[in-house]
Amino acid sequence: MPSHLPHVRRILLSTSVTCCFVLASFVITSYPSRSNSVSSGTSFSKPIEFSSGVRCGKSLSSRPTFRLHASFATSLNLTPNLEREVMRLRMAPDNTLRHQQLLFYAKDAKPLPSQYHNSENKVPGCLSTVYVVAQKDDEGKIQFRGDSDALITKGLVSLLIRGLSGYTAEEIVAVKPEFIKEAGITQSLTPGRNNGFLNMLNTMKKKAVEVSRM
Repeated sequence: MPSHLPHVRRILLSTSVTCCFVLASFVITSYPSRSNSVSSGTSFSKPIEFSSGVRCGKSLSSRPTFRLHASFATSLNLTPNLEREVMRLRMAPDNTLRHQQLLFYAKDAKPLPSQYHNSENKVPGCLSTVYVVAQKDDEGKIQFRGDSDALITKGLVSLLIRGLSGYTAEEIVAVKPEFIKEAGITQSLTPGRNNGFLNMLNTMKKKAVEVSRM
């Protein structure tokens, strides 16, 4: 046996070990454990974090597969803020974490003073009571506030507030409602809440147009 072969074998073995270590590190860092995402209570202590370069797939775990299409935000006319929140929900590995994310939105929402809890600001067609207020700022951008008596519904209206505030009425009206499917939350909501979510979006569009004309 040539004298250099043992040395070559040691190099190949070292290279294989290094490759396995790098692959294992990638898997671990790409899929954080739930303990880092979900608090011990019933809501998030912080929003889901994600990396735009990460794709969840069943080949590495039992988690569902989500493929982000580069053009989906453009085709649905999403605002940059709404696109970020939709991607955040899409990257959650299951419906439980999406549910928890909605609870985080509800917990993190700014309170709406009771003076705005009136029929003028009430969203029609919702199973829960929902209020939405729209105002135009000095730059002509629309700012929303809202509230609900149910946590999940409050999370849904807070999602829209995060995604639509700070944009013009034209940008808000252009948003297509199909983004709710892209966010992956339709399966975790009852048909009544899905319809209520669409009513919230339509009400916010209507209010955005109204205040933009003032």
